[in-house]
Amino acid sequence: MDINKKLKEAIEAFQKQDTEKTISICKDIVEKNKDNSNVYNIYGLALQKKKFFKESIENFKKAIQLDPNSFEAHNNLALSYKYIEKINLAEQEYLESLNINPKFVNALVNLAKLKSENKQYKEAVKLLNEALKITPVNRKVFILNQLSYLNTTIGNLGEAKKKAEDALKIDQHNIFSIKLLSDLNNHKENLNMIYKMENMINSPNVTEKGTTLLAFQLGKAYEQKGAFDKAYYYFELANRVKKKLTKSMLPQLFKMKNDLIKCFEDIEFSKFKKDNLEKKVIFVVGLPRSGTTLVEQIISSHSDVSSLGEIQILKKIIHKSFYKDDEIEKKIILDDISSNLNLLQKQYFESLNNINTLDIITDKSIENFFYIGFIKIYFPNSKIILLKRDLKNVFLSIFQTDFMSPFMNWSYDKNEILDYIQLYSDLINFWKKLLPEELYTVEYEKLIQDPTLEIKSLINFCDIPWDPKCLNHEKNVSGIQTASMLQARKPIYKSSGDKFKNYSVYFKDFLKLLERKY
Repeated sequence: MDINKKLKEAIEAFQKQDTEKTISICKDIVEKNKDNSNVYNIYGLALQKKKFFKESIENFKKAIQLDPNSFEAHNNLALSYKYIEKINLAEQEYLESLNINPKFVNALVNLAKLKSENKQYKEAVKLLNEALKITPVNRKVFILNQLSYLNTTIGNLGEAKKKAEDALKIDQHNIFSIKLLSDLNNHKENLNMIYKMENMINSPNVTEKGTTLLAFQLGKAYEQKGAFDKAYYYFELANRVKKKLTKSMLPQLFKMKNDLIKCFEDIEFSKFKKDNLEKKVIFVVGLPRSGTTLVEQIISSHSDVSSLGEIQILKKIIHKSFYKDDEIEKKIILDDISSNLNLLQKQYFESLNNINTLDIITDKSIENFFYIGFIKIYFPNSKIILLKRDLKNVFLSIFQTDFMSPFMNWSYDKNEILDYIQLYSDLINFWKKLLPEELYTVEYEKLIQDPTLEIKSLINFCDIPWDPKCLNHEKNVSGIQTASMLQARKPIYKSSGDKFKNYSVYFKDFLKLLERKY
């Protein structure tokens, strides 16, 4: 067998995304020759692509055994460790890859992503800047866009704007660069960006994904200018196209809601006393675009509080522990909550080991409202904050937003937005009935009208000492990676109270349904 020829065939198959053929060729090679590091590396990549992470790890390790200086294999091994959430091992392998080859851009970028996911934004920015220095021009745009996004996340808006502008100097038609720059622009003063985006969206070469990105941005731009008819036109276009590209999870979410109600409706919470660590979590819960990011920023401005944002740890642990094939296992839950041991809370805090946090943390993951029953049992000293905002403005703000999370795929259809509001309201009312003293409601409209009074009352409920920093949330340096990342960096402004009136003519039928249902 000509090993090099077969290896070349395997690489070509992998590049064509034919993972089955790649795996088949690699199997044939290793049956006859177990001494080629490159074969095990490409074999591991194909298995990784198929999400066979354990098997991919075995192959990357064999590649490294045969060639300890294979910086590519160390990088690929790190990726597989990351996929199975062995974060420390992933970081070690990235660092080993860079120890062998400090100029390996893939490892720099991948380690930066890992750091960003662990809220270590400054370290991520440093790594990306290192990668930028040594990256060929044709790859710089990707890194510049990542730097722009990360600088926006940590509030370095001037640097974020510069990086997006640098990306456009290299590729003036890069839609993601335009989106990043548009988010940072004042379209009342700068019309050039609007003209550029309209030229691009009308181009015959624009993809459907490009259309959605541009249309959402044009909607926001024309809203800034007060041209609400054009703004609505582009928001409507953006949602119509995005709906075609996504699949809603709403049926599964309704099933999940109904299963949780059946599971918890006869549970007496006062009977269960779980062991509790000294750390405390403040869970901020609400509909998307209801003000949860703002409230988390206010609370985490406190000197003793760290912000986690939308971290999704709780959901992962609960589904791994208490669900089987998407079915909730009530018997397992009852057996577990009857014990004093609190493994769920232990796993939650262990998951934060790579994140630098204080003893009080905020968690505003969008799906946490499903898990309020679990929260009150497994986090007995936790606080739960509910956000309440005028539903007309929630509805409109969801309609205007291009969300990153697949969980939000229901948000591009007006009827499904109403259905989700119904689902949320049903479940929140259920938890309120079961736990009437445990949930504190912040009304968004009251918060923006009298912030000092409302914020002091909120901090008091959280049972933490008063800190005047909470009145200046716009100075909070915590990273924000939600759709509200720019708004939550601004002082509270009363004009955000009722935007719906500008669009009410376009939503008459839905307004009637909203009023009838809620």
